[in-house]
Amino acid sequence: MVNAKVTKLENQVLMAVVEGMYAEWGFSDYSMNELTEDTNISPNVLRGVVGSLVKKGYLNIQDVNWDCTREESLHIIYLWGCMDALVTEWREEEDLEEVNLVII
Repeated sequence: MVNAKVTKLENQVLMAVVEGMYAEWGFSDYSMNELTEDTNISPNVLRGVVGSLVKKGYLNIQDVNWDCTREESLHIIYLWGCMDALVTEWREEEDLEEVNLVII
């Protein structure tokens, strides 16, 4: 089992991202806009929390503009590193090591 130290807000964000994962292992179309709605955390605070999780290697952000018609790209959030194992179906299907989030 992997123990990962996170703050209360980081835990809240990770749990929201986990809830947003519905497809096969590694796939995501979960955006920062959805994360803002799902967590009710202000955008400025959320950017800081997500940045911290990216720095820790727990999330990855990809800028995408699938149809090239948007003025701005979407920021798609991916669980990264050992955090994939937080999605029960992925952990079981891919035989990933379990992750325990330790709130600090």
